[in-house]
Amino acid sequence: MKLSDKQFEFAKTMSLFEVWLARHFKYVRGEALRSRPEAQRLAKLGLGIVNSNHCLKLAQDLIIFDENGDPWNDEVYKFAADKWIKMHPLARAGYYFKGRGKGPGRDGPHFSFIHNGVQ
Repeated sequence: MKLSDKQFEFAKTMSLFEVWLARHFKYVRGEALRSRPEAQRLAKLGLGIVNSNHCLKLAQDLIIFDENGDPWNDEVYKFAADKWIKMHPLARAGYYFKGRGKGPGRDGPHFSFIHNGVQ
């Protein structure tokens, strides 16, 4: 699949996902497009990778607030990740990434499509 086709599919799937999130959570905010310089800066800090799919319009970080206003509830990210990965065969959720951060939700806010082996 061409990159442009993946970008279209990602945008469409993310739109449906955000509607689903709005039905389940009061507040959601996030970051979609990331510049190459910002990806490089975050990679140096250990907070991302240089080859970020954000730069390709294939990833979005979403901060999801639970009913108490907590933006880092691990159960919320697992719930969202499980929905996201069922929505499209290319969908990947940072909640299930290994080797970053603490606990099972190592990059919980990250929702992406895989492209050239990058999630």
